[in-house]
Amino acid sequence: MAYRSTIGSDPINFVAYFPISYASSPLGILPYLILVDKVTQNICISIRGTVGFSDLVTDLLSSPKNFNRQVSPWSLDQIRTLTGRDSEEMYAHEGIVSSARALLEDLKKVGIYEAIQHLSGPISADADLLSPESSYNEPQIKEFDAMEEEEQMEFSTSRAIALIQHAIHGQQYGLVITGHSLGAAVSSIIGAELIEIFPSLRCLSYNPPGGLVNDTFRAISESFCTSIVVGQDVISRMSMQTMKRVIDDMMFALGTCYRPKLSILLDTLVGRYVNASAAPHVFKPFESIDPDVREVLQQYLARAQLHQKDVDTMPMYPPGRIIFLRPYGNLTKNSKDITWDAVWIHAQDLMDEGILVSKRALSHHLLGQGMVALEKALESCRQRDGGQRA
Repeated sequence: MAYRSTIGSDPINFVAYFPISYASSPLGILPYLILVDKVTQNICISIRGTVGFSDLVTDLLSSPKNFNRQVSPWSLDQIRTLTGRDSEEMYAHEGIVSSARALLEDLKKVGIYEAIQHLSGPISADADLLSPESSYNEPQIKEFDAMEEEEQMEFSTSRAIALIQHAIHGQQYGLVITGHSLGAAVSSIIGAELIEIFPSLRCLSYNPPGGLVNDTFRAISESFCTSIVVGQDVISRMSMQTMKRVIDDMMFALGTCYRPKLSILLDTLVGRYVNASAAPHVFKPFESIDPDVREVLQQYLARAQLHQKDVDTMPMYPPGRIIFLRPYGNLTKNSKDITWDAVWIHAQDLMDEGILVSKRALSHHLLGQGMVALEKALESCRQRDGGQRA
């Protein structure tokens, strides 16, 4: 059941927030909320990332899906501008396309989509607006306050729409759509649809999946989407191709490693060789390995080539332009003491580097770690620019 509400405000930062939906289903709608930021004068749609099993199902259905028939006329115009051709195939992660369509339909169902259409220009003083007072249901709010943690109830979204309208009454507001991980992926797909009715839309994708869109859609999304990728984050580097490279590297490493695997595991767990240059040599040349092991590796490579046609080899990338937050300095220190900076990188370079097997591969994907890295990168930019606001 969709849990819809219109509650909450932060008068200090002049932000009003409206949780619109807490519903979550495989290949379906994700929880999202609407924020009215009066400081930056933006309406923000924020989409939640992976949390439960239903989200995991969406993540795992990663086969590229052609969605040319579902894209907006704006996207088709962009194809003609970028390629000079009237048509170009666009592919994206199947599960995420499905979730994006479901969320977009929900935006239309509850009236948020129609409200967004009016954001592209100021609302006139004599416009027919919904009244926040008339849509306020005090008994229902009291019932909500008395609910247990696991209970659910449904609120009308008319109050959310009314408060959005009155927040921007007579002013020019922007539209930002954002999310983290799965939410980042969905936001970039939805952005390509919403930009049709709101040309100045901006999308901010935090740690989006690497195997999300093909190069055609990636190039189109650069005009409205910016992705933030943190350090060694495994999700933003993951695709069918990079996963296969990791598996191939693991097989080759197993075949050429002459140290006992248990010794290597124990060294890693206890942090015996923090400095990699001090660790004992692990691998031997391919021509020096045992003939039986060499034969096994050759058979593996032959089978991999044989089944290559069964694996989708279409290159897939994160969306938009990419800001890469990179840690530097002594990375063995406490994570709070690591220095970060920000650089632009190309999606192709990120996917060419691929998955980095590291204990930070998962921690760098966490939203909290990303926010710390981003704030420190902004501070580095301010210092480099002489203390000016980044």
